[in-house]
Amino acid sequence: MVKFKMLDIKNVLILFCVFITACMGPIYKEDVKQDKDIAINRDIEDSVVEVDVSLKKEESSPEVNKEKDKIQEKQLLKKDIITEEIKLNKEITDLKIKEKYFSDELIKIGLLIPLSGSAKEIGASIYNASEMAMFESKAKNIVLLPRDTGDSIESAVNAAQALEKEGVSILIGPLFSSHSKAIREKISLDIPIFSFTNDESIIRNGIWSFGFSPQQQIQAVIKEIKENSINNIAIIIPNTAYGQVAMQTIKLEQAKTNIRIKKVFKYIPESKDLSYLNESSGLSKNIDYEGILILASGRQLREIASRVQFIGVDPKKIKFFGLSGWNSTSIFGEPSLYGGSFVATDHTAYEAFVSRYHKIYGNWPSEVSALGYDIVALCSFLLNKAEKQSEITSLAMNADGFKGLFGFFKLGANGKIYRKYISYKVMERSFLKKREIMPEID
Repeated sequence: MVKFKMLDIKNVLILFCVFITACMGPIYKEDVKQDKDIAINRDIEDSVVEVDVSLKKEESSPEVNKEKDKIQEKQLLKKDIITEEIKLNKEITDLKIKEKYFSDELIKIGLLIPLSGSAKEIGASIYNASEMAMFESKAKNIVLLPRDTGDSIESAVNAAQALEKEGVSILIGPLFSSHSKAIREKISLDIPIFSFTNDESIIRNGIWSFGFSPQQQIQAVIKEIKENSINNIAIIIPNTAYGQVAMQTIKLEQAKTNIRIKKVFKYIPESKDLSYLNESSGLSKNIDYEGILILASGRQLREIASRVQFIGVDPKKIKFFGLSGWNSTSIFGEPSLYGGSFVATDHTAYEAFVSRYHKIYGNWPSEVSALGYDIVALCSFLLNKAEKQSEITSLAMNADGFKGLFGFFKLGANGKIYRKYISYKVMERSFLKKREIMPEID
């Protein structure tokens, strides 16, 4: 038994040694692997160092340096070209984005009106009407910037230049022709100007005269006179600058239509006494005309027509004609004007505007304020259609026309506003619409 036990112990010791050896084998192999990895890494490091050294030696050669300089120059040139292409593409992309979303940006419209000085009440009326247009036209992304022009040209120009710095896309106004002319000379031609004046002498590229053109009214009434088969006329005209312009236009039109001017009488608008319009005026002597054109309005029109009838000009035989100054209920009740004809714009929409204005502001608007309404509504339409600012004027001129508070109108490339006129017959308590008259577009 003892012998057997000792043998067992010996065997156990042998097995224990074998076990220890087996366990240490993997550890040894891992150490050997690590040693090999270290050796390989050292070899790689040594080879990298040797390559770097060889490159440095080669770079020291002049030929190698020249070649390297050429390569670097080509790389820099290529880099510059790529950079410029990126910049150009970005600019083009930005421009396209700007043009595409022009109508979605906040667009500024400058409003040049007299908020101080002699015409401040008219300016306030224009501002109110412009606000109405912004609301009623449902203008999107448009802000109206009113600025006071005062009475002087200098203050008007300063106001326009300030608006230009603020980045306006369009200028509406000013009220006076002298202000309009001066402003056009001082600000960028890229900014269109829609002025309230009716003085067509100031129109040029980029400025429109929205007032009622006396020349176009004369052309329209001459067409109406011709429509009534009348070839010989007498004229009663104010002795003013307006009268001179009207007379020049009549003379130009008579050459086209073969209408002959037989007699001319000039009156003074400021005069309260028109007694000098009597038989000595010559209007009743040797009446050799079939029609008489009276350029007057209101009280003066009633008195002139009455005096003309009194001195022997029979309105049943001689046809009376007039312009838009006749378009007022104030002439009702004057028998000498019954059956007479005048030309004016369509006031149907204007009368509705006056009613809305009075309801909002509690007073009555000036007629010129309705022009402000029309211009703001027009600008709202153009700005919502344009993809870039340069398209504003082309859109305005290429359109078939627009309908405003005074009826149909069209913008001409020459700065004129061509308006459709209506021929009306004076009845006892109303005006009877006869026909539409569209002026010839130059």
